[in-house]
Amino acid sequence: MGKSFFKFALVFYPVFTFAPIGVHYSPLTALFLSVPGVLIMLGRLGRYRAVDLCFLTMAVFIVVATFVNGFKYGYGLYEIVFSLVPVIVGMSVYFYVSNMRSDDSKFSMIGVLPKVHYFVLAIGVVEVLCLLSVLPREIKTIISTFFSGISSSRIQLLTREASWASMYLLMVAPFVYYYLPRYRTGVIFLSGMLFLMIFSAYGILCAGVAYILFNFYRSPSGVAYIGKAFLISLVFIISVFILYKTAVWLHEMNGGGYHTSRVLRLVNVDSFEQLIGLDGSVFLRVMYPLYAIDIFLHNPLGVGVVSYPAVFNEYITSAPYADLAFQNPEILGDIYSSSADPRSFYTAVLACGGVGAFVFFVSALFLLVARLNRIRDATYKSALAMLFFISLAIMLQFGTLSLLPFWLVSGLIVSATNDRI
Repeated sequence: MGKSFFKFALVFYPVFTFAPIGVHYSPLTALFLSVPGVLIMLGRLGRYRAVDLCFLTMAVFIVVATFVNGFKYGYGLYEIVFSLVPVIVGMSVYFYVSNMRSDDSKFSMIGVLPKVHYFVLAIGVVEVLCLLSVLPREIKTIISTFFSGISSSRIQLLTREASWASMYLLMVAPFVYYYLPRYRTGVIFLSGMLFLMIFSAYGILCAGVAYILFNFYRSPSGVAYIGKAFLISLVFIISVFILYKTAVWLHEMNGGGYHTSRVLRLVNVDSFEQLIGLDGSVFLRVMYPLYAIDIFLHNPLGVGVVSYPAVFNEYITSAPYADLAFQNPEILGDIYSSSADPRSFYTAVLACGGVGAFVFFVSALFLLVARLNRIRDATYKSALAMLFFISLAIMLQFGTLSLLPFWLVSGLIVSATNDRI
């Protein structure tokens, strides 16, 4: 039952938002695993491992801060409990996967993800053909609207946003790279082309950070890492230069578009204020995590999940660069709808759960790395290490506490070394 159900849940790994559910981030894999995961979490009472205890203690700090501040700001019990659902979902995914037999979790991932990826690539090719007007654009609209409720002018795959599509391609990359049974070179090439065509700054940043962390993990000291770091930096500089020249050329040829104009505006920035003033997206990605850190410094015990938007609205009136915030419709929308968030998993734990939650969260990461080092299958160890560091990079700019890749890979690492440490 456990292995078969896990395989069934993994089929929906690429679906980040399912429109009929009506929730902005609703990965079906996580939702399917959440109910049995909660039962397993409760069933292990008194038999928790060190990593389990760290995650549970982190959650306790978040829950206590949410209840205390929720009642303080006048929220009802339903609103408080509902705001904690992402924490419960994430933890339940971890407990479900971490308590599977090592071979069951391993071969489920190997057997399902590469095959599902064929279907996602086919969707990606159809989207490209629709955007190039080779196929009717209505086809893309139907596909995107069915899965996410939104259709945009960029490649979405089965997700709500282009940046999420790039995140999926990163999340599946380790198992495609190491375990794809057929057409490996062609699939990797096609996946890479789709990743570049999505042209997500968030995706490119995550890929770069994850690659550096992964290589640092494999060679944490010595000439090998220094040499790799130099080559990575060189390739990055050359890529940026080519990207800039291409953008200039396209802009001169036909006036450019979304991608070229954004690149040109970005490279012409000469101050921090100009950078965060480019558009609402840049302001959100840069300033929201910094605001969350500042909110934590004023509330070291945490402000809770449900009351974070209310605290943010009080804070923003006198925050640094508040004048830019109040000039941007996207930020004003967050303020008026009381929907601002810390924008980063790390700052969400810090601001919502306080110093206690963050200490136990970091402790869990160290324990996971220790367990990662004990995995005997070298190929599987590399795949999990790559997914682990990809998830850590994604968490820099993804604030939901139910983030599927992190809880999934955490559970896989524990499952692969299923004993007490």
